[in-house]
Amino acid sequence: MCWSLWLYHWLRVVAAGLGDEQRARRFGADALRLAGERHDRWAAAIALTGLCWLNAAVDRFADEEATFEDVMAAARWSQDPL
Repeated sequence: MCWSLWLYHWLRVVAAGLGDEQRARRFGADALRLAGERHDRWAAAIALTGLCWLNAAVDRFADEEATFEDVMAAARWSQDPL
């Protein structure tokens, strides 16, 4: 696991907590990009989970179905019972 992705995840949570949702989403996009470049499915799953938590925190569910489906696919891949 790339530790920088963990850092992005927590920075995203902090940014959202400070009320900067767009900045938090940019961190999320960066985390997904880094995971994809490294072909790191675990890191991608963590980034997707963070984005889903962000969506829940800001009550944003409309037009986010693809993110939810991606996190569910990652959970199935990792055999996480959720």
